[in-house]
Amino acid sequence: MMEILKTVRNGGNVLIPTDSSGRVLELMRVLDQYWIQNKLRDPIALLHDMSYYTPKAAQAMLEWCNDRIAKNFDVGRQNPFQFSHIHLVHTLEELDALPSPKVVLATSPSLECGFAKDIFIRWAPDPRNSIIFTSTTPETSFASRVLKIAKDPSAAKVISCTVTKKVFLEGAELALYEVKERKRLRTEAENKAKEIEEAAMEDMMMGIEDFESESEEEETTQQEVQLRGTFKVGLGQFASVRYPMFFAVEPKIEWDEYGEIINPDDFKDATLLANRQARRNIIEDADGDEDMESADKEAAAETRPTKTITNEVTVSIAARITQVDFDGIADGRAIRNCLGNVKPRKLILVHGTETTTNELKKFVESSIPLCEAVFTPNVMECIDIESDTNVYKLSVKESLYTSAVGSHEVAYVTGQLALPENSSVPVLQPLNENGGQTTHEPILLSDGKMKLDVMKQVLGKAGFQAKFRGGMLVCNDGVVLKRAMNNEIVMEGTLSRNYYRIRALLYEQFTLV
Repeated sequence: MMEILKTVRNGGNVLIPTDSSGRVLELMRVLDQYWIQNKLRDPIALLHDMSYYTPKAAQAMLEWCNDRIAKNFDVGRQNPFQFSHIHLVHTLEELDALPSPKVVLATSPSLECGFAKDIFIRWAPDPRNSIIFTSTTPETSFASRVLKIAKDPSAAKVISCTVTKKVFLEGAELALYEVKERKRLRTEAENKAKEIEEAAMEDMMMGIEDFESESEEEETTQQEVQLRGTFKVGLGQFASVRYPMFFAVEPKIEWDEYGEIINPDDFKDATLLANRQARRNIIEDADGDEDMESADKEAAAETRPTKTITNEVTVSIAARITQVDFDGIADGRAIRNCLGNVKPRKLILVHGTETTTNELKKFVESSIPLCEAVFTPNVMECIDIESDTNVYKLSVKESLYTSAVGSHEVAYVTGQLALPENSSVPVLQPLNENGGQTTHEPILLSDGKMKLDVMKQVLGKAGFQAKFRGGMLVCNDGVVLKRAMNNEIVMEGTLSRNYYRIRALLYEQFTLV
């Protein structure tokens, strides 16, 4: 934001290449709020072909925004996408009408096409201007080439690009186009007349067939069957009508069941007709000749034939080039924290560079012991992630159930699975020869994830004063309960009577197996 403010105060313009309807909404909201807080008056423009519909569509989708924005709308009826400093423009002429200096959000972020490329060619040679990229650009794009030149101090600040634009046909090209257009219109008129004539003949044949079908008393000869369905006019012969399915003729309905005449105009869109009539009234009631001339020019420009030409342009880069990470993509620290909480058994890493993928693989192998395998396949490489773990259904005697966790009964059984010779059903055999159970380390089980707010209620009922401070539960200012990275409850404090009482209450929330 400081780069934008600095450029605007020095009299320069700011170009922000962005997408048309995604991250641009956040950029517009940030800029509009900053303009309101600092009482700035420099115009901000959103330039692309559908700029009017971008905020309009977002205004109807507030349920996808965060809770704070939705709450502000419910309380104050303030739609976050009703911007007071954003000008929605659709052409470069409308952009030129805005006073400078100004901030422009234009498509597309790669600078391969769109209004952003045209504005870049205009503003790049001026050292007062700034070009700010807010997203990661593809390596082969024009924007990536611009960033490489800007980051390399020894590189020449000149870049070439291909510019494609439409121009009106003139001279011999216009004459040739008009000849082809007249030929095309003549061919279309002939085909249209032929279709109308064939349709008229088909209607006549349909009437003849209906008349013949009603003559039940007349006998049909073989010659009449052959001639039925044809009609001769001069030297031409028209075949009978062919139905796309079994004979199903749709009759023309002139009135409804109650005898009222059907008027097709009653079923037309009244709003669409009103808008068309309003536009006609505006054109008819325009004051002066300038409005009529501009309307005639726009209509003529739409109908004039054009062609596309491509030129190679060399652009001198004197403006300041800046890249700001506004993608919202998770960084390495966030991915490590996420993997530390998930603790995957198997992990597949894709869509990363070789360096970042190897670093993340080393982190998982060293920090997450439960992860059995980490796969880093290349593009179009198939990997086998099958597991050799077998799942068996056991029948356990009720006498072995020693503990209850919530609504479930739990038993800890240690044994060795063996397949008898004369049976396909596996048998769980004891590990020691005497048949007794081996010892194991105690396991604490809980019905769901243990929450500190539940523990606070338990301590309150027991007469302890418990408060949350910095995400930790402080009990009687002497014992602290906090959650570790592996979702374990850690208890710290001085050894006292309250310490052991709180520990006993904590153990009661678990089941020892």
